[in-house]
Amino acid sequence: MKPKRKIISLTLLLLTALLYIVSLLCSFSGYFSPEQGAAWMLLGLATPAVLALDAAVLAAWLAARRWLAALLPLAALIANAGYIRAMVRLPRSSPIVVQPELRVATLNCYGFNLRGDVAATARDVARIAGRERVDILCLQEFGESPDFPADSIAALLARSGLAYWVREGESAVASRYPIAERQHFLFPGSENGGLRADIRIGQHTLRIYSVHLQTSGLHRLRREHLAAHGGRPPLNEAVGVLTRNGALRAGQTDWLRAQIDRSPYPVVVAGDFNETPASYVYRQLQQGLVDGFREAGSGYAGTFELLGVSLRIDFILYDRAMEATSYRTLRDRVSDHRMVVTALRRHPARGQDAR
Repeated sequence: MKPKRKIISLTLLLLTALLYIVSLLCSFSGYFSPEQGAAWMLLGLATPAVLALDAAVLAAWLAARRWLAALLPLAALIANAGYIRAMVRLPRSSPIVVQPELRVATLNCYGFNLRGDVAATARDVARIAGRERVDILCLQEFGESPDFPADSIAALLARSGLAYWVREGESAVASRYPIAERQHFLFPGSENGGLRADIRIGQHTLRIYSVHLQTSGLHRLRREHLAAHGGRPPLNEAVGVLTRNGALRAGQTDWLRAQIDRSPYPVVVAGDFNETPASYVYRQLQQGLVDGFREAGSGYAGTFELLGVSLRIDFILYDRAMEATSYRTLRDRVSDHRMVVTALRRHPARGQDAR
């Protein structure tokens, strides 16, 4: 090998090794709270791009028949297998359903204002709920207009079979089954929060948490900076906002985790986490619960587009006493988020662990 080519090859190997180290650090990002520092949170946010780069480097080394060099990006992808399984799954055959299913959906509905027409968007959401035979619908960023108030939206959903309804602030839950108790909550020190609804299904009670965790704050920062200075905010300001809001989400997560652990009923947590599966938020909330996509999803699970990348930040997690027979991210465009729908039934073995 010529000296110049040898130097180039060695440099590429060193860069591959560096990428492997970064990828390995990404795999641990969910173990550390953003309250402990911004680095782990930023690594979690960077995970999709880092793994895409790993896949490209793996393909390049394989094409060059550099088998040993290809082991590094392959090992990096394996180290992040948990994240990959929470984002991408191969198509699966539909199970034979022998028990009644409960179909739960969640949507950050963007105030029903994606197209500037609350009534038309609310009709579309109700139509989709009917088409998907949704039994419980969790809505975040609920909005209304003077011409089409919340009662009108509730009437639309009732015609789709969701006759029971509770709405507080920007949170709403619509259900085919009676809502026995409900509690609206705000996370400590925050305007974000959600609804807790205890739903009676026959002789059983299911506790629903419809939640909206702290936003990243980037959209507001860009909007404010554009109005004040006519350009994009500097990187240090953006990182500062991400860090502060990431710490807020971590505190909200710890508070919500404590509420879940005290529940006397099986729990479903649905909503907009504003974090990806590489995050502390996801790891903490998933403890003791099941991610429906990992159990019954297929394809790609992205629910929200940011800078041309489809991220998964909307989730449905549920008690281990249940299992999912399907988990889908719908393609309908009724918000800046995608609606997620899962079909649940009592798990024949795990159901023994019901609360």
